[in-house]
Order: sequence, then structure tokens, then C-alpha cells
Amino acid sequence: ILTERIYSLYNAYKNSEKDIYRSKLEVLKVISKHECFQERNDEAFEKWLANILVTLGYTHPRIDSTQSGDGKDASCLDEKGNRVYVQCKLRQPENFEKESDRPDLQKLVGAMLVDGVKKGLVLTASTFTAEARNYAKKLPRGYELILVDGDELMEKLYRIRKLQLEPLLKPLKAD
Repeated sequence: ILTERIYSLYNAYKNSEKDIYRSKLEVLKVISKHECFQERNDEAFEKWLANILVTLGYTHPRIDSTQSGDGKDASCLDEKGNRVYVQCKLRQPENFEKESDRPDLQKLVGAMLVDGVKKGLVLTASTFTAEARNYAKKLPRGYELILVDGDELMEKLYRIRKLQLEPLLKPLKAD
């Protein structure tokens, strides 16, 4: 009986740790959302996105400032030097809570196919629908779509936040 009680207390402790962690992620989402949208300036946002991509380990970010609607918002190079198309669901405040679904991903994959790019990255502050995740898994061999939801993005930013907070915020503070 004592072992069961200890196990029960341990599980309660672990669950409370997870709840605290989730709460911290939610706070980080609010802070990041504020950082992202305190300046409604496209140029500042584009610099912020470029910094995020570099922070995530990509190089040579190029932001598509034309907003052509072709499904990609940016491109960059991965660690092997391969071109990666990026779709960012962070620009518009209404996208912060809206789940990214399959049609969102299809637009990016369409741009990838047309341009011969094999790898895509989708960043969202929200989540992906099950249908979207399934679609990403079923791409033809040789194609890859990396889905980074809000929790994962916040975890990555949280890890590097103390070291790189100022470089991320600097473009937003520019005149």
C-alpha cells in the first residue's frame, strides 16, 4: 500500500510539473505574440522571421516580401545547403489560434514541386490538424515537410532565449 501511495504521489508530482511547463509555454506564446505584433511593420516582421530561421539553424534566409500567395513566405538553406521553402503562419494575428490544415500545406508543397525544392518548413503559433500531419507524412519519397507547431516553436525559442533574445527583438525595436 505504501508503494502505491508513493507511486500515486510521484504521478501527481509529474503531472503538476507538466502543467507548470504547459503554463510557461502559454506565457511564452503570449510574450512572443506581443513581440511579433507590437510593430505592424512588414519590414520589421521580415527581419524577425529571418532571425528566427537563423536561430533554428538555417542559413541564408530570403523573405518573400511580395506575399504572392504561392504558399511560401521565405526560403533558406538547411545544414546540408539544400533550399528549404518556409510557410510562416505568424504574420497575421488571426493565424495565432487557427489550426493549420491540409490546404495550407498543399499550397507550400505546390510551390516546392514547381520549383524543384524537396524540403519545406511550416511555422505556426497554433497547431496542425491531424489531416495536415497525415498529409505531411505521405509526401512522395524525397520530399520532406517539417511541421513546427506553437508549442515546439516556443520550446525551441525558450532554450535559446537567454542567449539570443536581443538579436531577435532588435529588428522590432528599429525605427
